[in-house]
Amino acid sequence: MTFSIAGFNLKKLQTYVDWKLLLFLLLFLNVKLAVKIPAIVIIYLLQFNFKFGFSFKNSRLPLFYLLIIAIAFINLIINKGYNNSNYLVVFAIGIGFWLLCLLAVHQIKLSVETNSVQILHNTILVFFVINAIISLTTLAYIMIDAHAINPFRYQGQYQKYFLGTGDYIKGITFDISTTNAVINAFGVVYFLTRKMPLMVLICMAVLLLTASNFMNIALLVVLTGLFLFKTNRDQKSLIVICCMFLIIFLAKVSPQNNQYVHETFKNIISPPHPPFKNTVALNTADSSKDPEFVKRQFTRHYLDSLKALGINHKTGNQAVAIIPASLPKTGAGRIILVGADINTPPYQTPTDTPAEQRKLLAFINVHKSGLPLSGQDSFKMHLPGKVIGFKQTVSFLKTHRHQNELCMECWNEPTQRLMQRTHLY
Repeated sequence: MTFSIAGFNLKKLQTYVDWKLLLFLLLFLNVKLAVKIPAIVIIYLLQFNFKFGFSFKNSRLPLFYLLIIAIAFINLIINKGYNNSNYLVVFAIGIGFWLLCLLAVHQIKLSVETNSVQILHNTILVFFVINAIISLTTLAYIMIDAHAINPFRYQGQYQKYFLGTGDYIKGITFDISTTNAVINAFGVVYFLTRKMPLMVLICMAVLLLTASNFMNIALLVVLTGLFLFKTNRDQKSLIVICCMFLIIFLAKVSPQNNQYVHETFKNIISPPHPPFKNTVALNTADSSKDPEFVKRQFTRHYLDSLKALGINHKTGNQAVAIIPASLPKTGAGRIILVGADINTPPYQTPTDTPAEQRKLLAFINVHKSGLPLSGQDSFKMHLPGKVIGFKQTVSFLKTHRHQNELCMECWNEPTQRLMQRTHLY
């Protein structure tokens, strides 16, 4: 009875999603071309079909791909690009990209035609779940590395994360975080129309973690349109919750990102004046009344201000601190303490050459004649670094064949004796 139940569950799992389509999506959406091409090969081995079904009327696939390839050939002939070998390489690569797109569209269309609607929905659901797991796992790694629950406010390690935390949330594609943001924005709208609230909130959370301001604004516009024209009461509630997620993220999780957006729009609406205009304003007689001027002066003399605040005049057992009247204060009289300047070296990526690199540069400068690659002042790689490394390894093995054979003999002869002495044999 157990085996029959297990067999039933396995069979149900096999028919729950289109595993070929899921595997193709996971591989083909990867940013690396070295993964996309094998994805095409694998899906055509699993689902061999080249019946594209092109026609001028009711074409099965868009004619766009054929037309764009035809335009490229026409451009090649008109501009006589065939006389330039470099252009021919670029032309061939461009045609190859369009053919990859055509082959991918054909397989997706084939999966849509051969599977039921429910299986397709299940496949999409599993894809977004996997993407969310990878995104949240990346966030967990960042939290462990930064030793901070909220890395969006973490300014250590030369601001390794901080405002750029979202750049690390790349998702299943391992592309830039904006790609992950676009995918999850589509997921929010898709699962909203499918009335799946949990997945709507998961996709919205992953989208916010990428900290893509453009996608946040674009999705907000789309959700506003759906809220007004094409949603029921439950969907409107989900849209409100998504908007609350966005407000909480900007207000509590990453307030600096909120300030960044505010300053960006402020500069677009009212561009800042050139620095020389501000300099003239600071030299006026009334510049001391400008709160920004007072803050800059206080920041410039930060250490001196701390020292001035530490001057005590003893009256009995009490210490009284003299507080300069020029310090910036709130309307209630509370002194405004300026925080650390995040633009100073402890918070920024170092730009000077480390000591280890200085040693390497000195070594290269002394041994330029024996370093055919590193010894060149301006070196242009014509091959990928891995290919160069492989060729160098093969060359080393060929030129040191005698030493390699000697090492193997030294290993083979005393190995058994050595293992006996150490009681390992």
